[in-house]
Amino acid sequence: MRGPVPLGVAVSAAADTSLAPEGRTRLVVIGDADFASNQYFAQQANGELFLGSVSWLTEDEDRLTIADKQPAFNPINLIGNQGAVILWVSVFIVPFAVALSGMVMVLRRGYQTYADGFVSWLVYTFWGNAMFFFISGIIATSEGAIFEGEVKLIAALASAAIGYGLYRHAAWAWQSGLVFAVLCAGVVALTIFTGASLGFSLIPNETVQLIYAAVFVVNAAILVWIKKVFVQEEQA
Repeated sequence: MRGPVPLGVAVSAAADTSLAPEGRTRLVVIGDADFASNQYFAQQANGELFLGSVSWLTEDEDRLTIADKQPAFNPINLIGNQGAVILWVSVFIVPFAVALSGMVMVLRRGYQTYADGFVSWLVYTFWGNAMFFFISGIIATSEGAIFEGEVKLIAALASAAIGYGLYRHAAWAWQSGLVFAVLCAGVVALTIFTGASLGFSLIPNETVQLIYAAVFVVNAAILVWIKKVFVQEEQA
């Protein structure tokens, strides 16, 4: 015969009350013959249960306890530029491909159907940019960088004014918005590729800077595409 052999034992005896004056005794029954020696001893906490049972029987503890199983720490190690590749694919390439396919569908249908939605997007992004420059200017001024703070506050006013002009479909807002969007994207691109600090102290992360630049590149493309909306308003 091979392997462990199950063995059943029947015992009939009076309870030993020398250690338990109340007349109660403890008994642990495990129905697996190789419970403490099989491959699941460590994987399924068999070992902890066995040791806890022995401790409960010998030390007169109130409860049979099993230690919490700690999961193994298996970090993902990336070699070389694998992290950068995953970042670009997941954050930029795949979303850009999805957005590009949607943009192609929109272009085939014409801009008239989506003009109002695009104008709303432009208004909100320019107003959000105005808030960003305003907060950045206040911080720069409080730190003693007066000139930098004043430049950012002027940029905040310009962005807010362009957002309002886009909301009113003003022709001047189209030209100003296009120039401003190109400047914002260009400044961030110079900050990333040259390493020069050009006033984007609130965007220290390069990934966030890329997203910021991408937003205003998209804004510039939208402004070029829906130019007729503002031309029609000017003619009217």
